Amino acid sequence: MIVFVGPPAIETLSQYMIFDPRVGPGSILGGVAGGYVGGYIASHLSGRRCTCDAFAPAMALGMAVGRLGDYFSGEDGIGKPTTLPVGVQMPGVDYLVHPAPLYDSAFNLFWFGVLLVLRDRPSFQDGRLLKLGIGGYAAFRFFVEFVRNNDVVWLGLTAQQIVCLLALAGLLVYFTVQSQRRARTTVAPS
Repeated sequence: MIVFVGPPAIETLSQYMIFDPRVGPGSILGGVAGGYVGGYIASHLSGRRCTCDAFAPAMALGMAVGRLGDYFSGEDGIGKPTTLPVGVQMPGVDYLVHPAPLYDSAFNLFWFGVLLVLRDRPSFQDGRLLKLGIGGYAAFRFFVEFVRNNDVVWLGLTAQQIVCLLALAGLLVYFTVQSQRRARTTVAPS
């Protein structure tokens, strides 16, 4: 939240204020990153291969349900004004807005299905399914931010979009390096 809100978010670091519904729990992007780092550390400390792939479909399903709560509470992610037929009336505004949390929920429900289909494939194990899950959400979130009401901070982008681009760049580097390592270890037939 410090990245998205700035120094005032430091108040939420109090162990009691994080449970205050007027303050809010933080950013889903921070939660996704923290969950990934925690899973990575736990699997390496246990000496086992990454078991974090089991979290990928669950994370997508959890976000799908959570975004429904965001929509019904009307507090997070109210979209920008729209004249499109998908526009909805939200508390506190006298115009129609994009139902951004519903877009998020629908995408995550779809993404949950995709991740379930891919989870047993060997090429999507050992942490790769979770990375794909995060990458897919980051790509979607980058685009849905154009209809959300978050503040633009740099070059026409929101802080959330910048974080998504950084995540996608990091994942691109990871998958490129892994692909090159696999290519080097594969012995060409003679």
